[in-house]
Amino acid sequence: MIENLNIESTAGNIGEILSEEEKKRAVLIHVLQQIQEEVGYLPEDILKHLSKYLSIPLSEIYSIASFYKMFYFKPKG
Repeated sequence: MIENLNIESTAGNIGEILSEEEKKRAVLIHVLQQIQEEVGYLPEDILKHLSKYLSIPLSEIYSIASFYKMFYFKPKG
């Protein structure tokens, strides 16, 4: 799932003017949406892997994800 992430294509045309760091942050919400769509929530082990893959601190990923009410850290039901 995460290994198949193509940051360049996900960032689209705006990726041409962004630094590598900015591109990674730009695709983060999109990737979180994909994970939640496939798994049903945002599991910690996948978020840790995403953190390493994108070189974004896990605390920052949690901060961004917890800002949006659409993301869940535990399965519903």
